[in-house]
Amino acid sequence: MDRPGFPWKTLIIGFGVSQYLLETWLSVRQHRKLCEDKVPKALEGVVSKQDHDKAQVGRYSLRMKPRLGAQ
Repeated sequence: MDRPGFPWKTLIIGFGVSQYLLETWLSVRQHRKLCEDKVPKALEGVVSKQDHDKAQVGRYSLRMKPRLGAQ
């Protein structure tokens, strides 16, 4: 397991930074999706715009948590 000269520190820091960047990208992507006001294409014939808007009001607090910080 112990290999002299192998850059363990660089490997571990690189993995940590990569994981952070991936999780941040996924969080930003999910936040954008939660903030959309339009009905998804898959639900256009099933859910009306008014029903979708009513459901979005309940998710308002979920959309604001990433901006305001977890409380």
